[in-house]
Amino acid sequence: MVWRKALWGAAVIGLTLLAGLAAGFHRISEWRQGRAHVEWSIPFGSASGEVGRGRGMNGRVYGPLAIAVGGSGGQRRLIVADTYHDRILEVSAHAVRAIPIADSFIDTVALSPDGRQIYAVDNRTPQIWAVDSSGARRWAELSPARPGYTQSIWDLAAGGASSLWMDWIRVGRGRVVTGLSRVADGQNGEFRQTITLPRVVASLARSPAGSLYVALPGNSDRWLRVVVYSPAGAVKRSLSLETAMPMQSPQLLGVDARGDIYLDLGSLSHGAGPIEIFNRNGKSIGRFRVPPSPIGTWHPGSVQADGTVYVIDSTGDRFRVLRYRCRAVQRWVWRWP
Repeated sequence: MVWRKALWGAAVIGLTLLAGLAAGFHRISEWRQGRAHVEWSIPFGSASGEVGRGRGMNGRVYGPLAIAVGGSGGQRRLIVADTYHDRILEVSAHAVRAIPIADSFIDTVALSPDGRQIYAVDNRTPQIWAVDSSGARRWAELSPARPGYTQSIWDLAAGGASSLWMDWIRVGRGRVVTGLSRVADGQNGEFRQTITLPRVVASLARSPAGSLYVALPGNSDRWLRVVVYSPAGAVKRSLSLETAMPMQSPQLLGVDARGDIYLDLGSLSHGAGPIEIFNRNGKSIGRFRVPPSPIGTWHPGSVQADGTVYVIDSTGDRFRVLRYRCRAVQRWVWRWP
């Protein structure tokens, strides 16, 4: 009898230990990227079919400063801010369309949610152009700066109902003022809504669901605050992102249909740096590196709803856009308690 009780007690203890071990296993989801694929490659130069490059004030050589990607399959197209040729390029599988904007410095481009209209920021004015099948037209511009002040539009996101969100900065006489403004077509460039921000915006992006994600610098080079706004401009929630490594010049590349956030951590070479992915709750779920580029850029990439990432990665003589296909994978980990 004593032997049976001891055996029974040992069995209970063993089962308890096994249950405890099993309870420590958790299934987690994370993103992994496939091998980089060169999606587009265009030579640098001044001839027809080539894109421009120039030297910035810091002495570094830059190529096109921004891209946007729309459509899928055979309908996919690349929008290029051909900054040093005063124009926009629309590249599809069948043709390359050049849209000149004279005396401009295009450093930001965006597509409307339906992909039909292109928006471009010209920071020489600064103003926003809208481009469709009929050509380019002025959409909106910042009010002229007072003497002693300079201002520019830093980033752009296309909303619904023919509206745009832009973040801008005004500097002068010891003051820095920054804001997030919305402007709608047919209002002659009048801002329908302006949100005063406590800090300079790092970047902004529109999710496939229509929400606006605004990145604000954190208190250190490993923290970033992301505020999520509704399409109408109301604050929905706020996230704090902690990156795996220090950030140089962080920018939101985009948000996919799952609500995952793709953040370019930046690099000293002024091209795309390591890219880290966070889930909708702000938890890091994956990261991957982008090869260093000898040619600089400003807005280095674009994210599609399915998690496909397009990143500028130029060589010394060609403007290139790489495609990374990210996918969710699940694995088991043990964690206690």
